[in-house]
Amino acid sequence: MQITIHNPNKLPTVDYRDVNPLQDHLKDLSDQNYQKLKEILTRRGVIVPFFLWKEPKTGELYFIDGHQRQLVMNDLDMNDNGSRLIPYILIDAKDKKDAKLKLLEITSQFGKITQEGFDEFLALAELPELEVLETVSFDALPHMSYDQPDKKEKKRQILCCPECGFEGEMNDYKRRYEEKLHP
Repeated sequence: MQITIHNPNKLPTVDYRDVNPLQDHLKDLSDQNYQKLKEILTRRGVIVPFFLWKEPKTGELYFIDGHQRQLVMNDLDMNDNGSRLIPYILIDAKDKKDAKLKLLEITSQFGKITQEGFDEFLALAELPELEVLETVSFDALPHMSYDQPDKKEKKRQILCCPECGFEGEMNDYKRRYEEKLHP
């Protein structure tokens, strides 16, 4: 499958495989939400640039935002059909600790979607409810019961290598090991 990478502002780009994870196991991505994100990326492409931090001493790049998108893109094996160059914006941080604090600030959600606000948004935006429900994840919104609660989801387990810092699922490690990219 091919993912279109949108970059209308001609931001700098980097191969997403060359960017290191920074969030460790901060978030969990359920199978259901993984599938929704995969569908969004294949249907609409990457529409928002990634936020990266550049480590001053080594020059290595780290994701501040975009970990789940990178996971899906890794799994899709884009081969020669799609671009691996993602647009990014550098976030200034003095060190890794500061970068992780900024990651928390960026990924925090201070506002809460209410049922009334959501319904009004749909009506004013003239968005078809079915399309929105297929796209948006309501995991953090227990008052909205659009997803079927009786389905048990298998959680995606992400592993982190203590030697090189690579983060991914077991099949990612196997592929990297076979390609001599992992110690």
